[in-house]
Amino acid sequence: MQEQAAAHSAARTTRRRSRGSGFLGPRAGACLALLGSLVAAGCSREPATRHVVLVSIDTLRANHLGLYGYARPTSPFIDGLAAESVVFDHAAPTSPSTAPSIASLLTGLHRASHGVRGNGGTLPEYATTLAETLRANGYRTVGVITVLLSTGMALPPVVVGLALYLLFSRAGPLGAHELLFTPSAMVIAQALLVLPIIASLTRQTIEDLAREYDEQLRAFGATRLRAAATLLFEARYSLPTALLAGLGRAVAEVGAVMIVGGNIAHVTRTMTTAIVLHSNRGDTALALALGLILVALAVLVNGSIEGLRAAARRAGA
Repeated sequence: MQEQAAAHSAARTTRRRSRGSGFLGPRAGACLALLGSLVAAGCSREPATRHVVLVSIDTLRANHLGLYGYARPTSPFIDGLAAESVVFDHAAPTSPSTAPSIASLLTGLHRASHGVRGNGGTLPEYATTLAETLRANGYRTVGVITVLLSTGMALPPVVVGLALYLLFSRAGPLGAHELLFTPSAMVIAQALLVLPIIASLTRQTIEDLAREYDEQLRAFGATRLRAAATLLFEARYSLPTALLAGLGRAVAEVGAVMIVGGNIAHVTRTMTTAIVLHSNRGDTALALALGLILVALAVLVNGSIEGLRAAARRAGA
């Protein structure tokens, strides 16, 4: 163990390159999964004193990273980490598709063994993931995507609008697409604000139902795909609440759409931005009328969805 710890320490102070057969696949540089740290953590008898972080970036070309010789400074933080770590020059994915490659990365199995042939596939029950192995050895595991979804629910709209403005401006990386001050930019901004709310509330609903029905699903031998379908069916009366929450965020949005849309008359002006404009002009009557129309539309949509839910409950009773 002392020799392994010493080897790990040397890897952190001296950059080493591991060469082997294979080719530099398009995701080889993307999955900088600090393999040296994983090995050292797996050998430790005191897992609480070591931390393991697995970072995976989908569809990122390895030859567009500085540590693999790319000229532009696209990855300064990753390059700095690589300077202190073990870097693999030659790595071959088990599949050109994301899902089979990630499944192999997390299970150590070839796609012929774990059975995930393409995107949308699910792991079989016998496949043990890295997270399950670490948890069984005393680690507390967490998927950061869940944290990001929850954080996305509270994203300030003006911050989202400012970030998109910088991306879509002529000096930004997406400036050539001329999306700034267009309805398309407004749709993108709304999607970034609404989707985390819908996704997070849906995940929480399904997670709660999974705990409730876990024993029954196992008793009936349901596969993961069948279990997911069953949970979605059981959540059919609760999921509209997530959609309504997303709708409420979209209807009330002003900051982001005003920044990326520009509030241009007959082009990118919405009811909410029009209310702000007429309020600033002192045209309170028109602003109030638009506000009442907006509230009426929200009540109509919510009432319609609640009516459909009630009718579905009666039909299923």
